[in-house]
Amino acid sequence: MGDDDDLLQSALDRGGTVRLDRTYIIARTLVLSGNTRLIGSGAARIVWKGPPNQSIIRDSSVVDPRRANRNILIQGIEIDGGSVATGHRDQRAIDFYRTGQVVLRDLVVHGVGGSGICWGNSFADTSNILVERCTIYDCRMGDALQGSGREIVIRDNIIGKIGATSSFGDSGIALLMDFNSATNPENQSSHNVAIIGNRIIGNHDGARFTGAGGAAQTGIAIGPFAINARAEITLTRNTVSGCYVNVWLAVLRGVTIVDNDFQPHSAVQSGNVRLDGVSDLTIRNNRFALDRPAGGEDYAAILLQAMRNHYGASIFDADIRDFVIEGNTLQSDQPATGIRIAFGAAYTRPDYIATVGNGVITNNIFKGSLTPIVLAPTTGETPRTLQNVTVSDNLVAGLARSLLVLMGKTSQYEMLKVNGNRISTQTRLMTGTGALTP
Repeated sequence: MGDDDDLLQSALDRGGTVRLDRTYIIARTLVLSGNTRLIGSGAARIVWKGPPNQSIIRDSSVVDPRRANRNILIQGIEIDGGSVATGHRDQRAIDFYRTGQVVLRDLVVHGVGGSGICWGNSFADTSNILVERCTIYDCRMGDALQGSGREIVIRDNIIGKIGATSSFGDSGIALLMDFNSATNPENQSSHNVAIIGNRIIGNHDGARFTGAGGAAQTGIAIGPFAINARAEITLTRNTVSGCYVNVWLAVLRGVTIVDNDFQPHSAVQSGNVRLDGVSDLTIRNNRFALDRPAGGEDYAAILLQAMRNHYGASIFDADIRDFVIEGNTLQSDQPATGIRIAFGAAYTRPDYIATVGNGVITNNIFKGSLTPIVLAPTTGETPRTLQNVTVSDNLVAGLARSLLVLMGKTSQYEMLKVNGNRISTQTRLMTGTGALTP
């Protein structure tokens, strides 16, 4: 047993406000309930010396799922897992289940085997979650932040650390789906989520992964949710670097990605920002960077894919509809693709053809891209699989092969409008097997 197990647990059992002002050594999981405020001052620390497969702080619903807890604050504390849990996914620094009205503020979380902070894997109970100004790193085999729910704000956090043994094993920020029919009987997905002003730092240094734990880190991972449900998720003013893929969103609607800095990623066969079956989408005024030679055709700053998505036993047939890509700067230090849109695949059992429609690509600046925009039917010859897309007023800075590469066949494009773009005299407007003009 640690020196302070009974002291802290008895204080938490009384509820109300518990104040910490020194280092506390524990070897047993602390359990708190609703209407509890755990507040640190000065050098407040909780240091774990217990088993490597047990979490450090939990709410009582993890122990007794019949309970649900609201109104919880944890603030101003360092939570040190002691780095004893390398390879043990079951250990989390903060592990909440049926909780709501939660504030996690000014925390330093590190040295855990699994995820740093988990909340809200019960959708029915989870609303009004605020995670702000926290520093989270060395989450060896898990996500730094992981949750679900509605009315969620994640802002001004530092996730990962340059020079740390590990930043996180899987994702910096992960929003998942609660598939439990008891806690999510209407099969709803996370919505009204703001991810603002965070800095996410992975362990990929060029071609090498330098951390411990998982090697394919994603900066922000959201979904899959539901094809027709609006998520209303905003990503703004975040900086993401050193990840395998910086952002990966799957099967959701209602996404705004504005004014972020997406530094070079390491997956040479995928996009810096990858969006699979995402509709009602705005990507505006972001900065994208690529710095590696492509290892596959899907290497791009922005990768949009209409496709059949398999997650476990579930199948999501998700088109791309109603998107705007506007005012972004896409910088490539190697000949690469700026925006790649994949569609046109024909699937059977059940039958489905992936389509794209109602999109605008305008006022973007492409620097160093060999192929600024690629429209890529993946298989099949089904006509009109891309409809009503406008490419206008973009600037190609440097020598590109062509502004647009159209793959597939001309018949697969309907109402593709191209006008007002600024390209050099050496750059062709459109090329490819599906080009509308030679």
